[in-house]
Amino acid sequence: MGDDEGTSSLPGASGAISDAEIKIRWSEHNDFDARSPGGESLNDMRRRFLPFVKRATENCGNDPGILVMVTHGGILTAMLPFVFENLNFDFVRARPIEHLSIVKGEVKRGRLICVEYDGNSVFP
Repeated sequence: MGDDEGTSSLPGASGAISDAEIKIRWSEHNDFDARSPGGESLNDMRRRFLPFVKRATENCGNDPGILVMVTHGGILTAMLPFVFENLNFDFVRARPIEHLSIVKGEVKRGRLICVEYDGNSVFP
């Protein structure tokens, strides 16, 4: 998420404090312009990630099948409440994305709905 990315697991690392504070500002205070030093704001991520998801799903048209998107857990966690109609910050914060986590969705009524989150069914 910025200059301290990857240091959050080190004892006393500034990244742990910075990342946690930024995530709280995003999820609890709706301060989507907050950023870690050298990092992206939530609005920055939204501007680049959401158009990608929109284009990817539109390119599928009405063709049945599976669309696989692979990305970093940090941006995925931050963007899930904006991508899936039935997820919010509280849900995602309570269920951190682990390595090799899989999140499955379906298009229903023109909107993306999360149906499985890290192996567990999600009900709309």
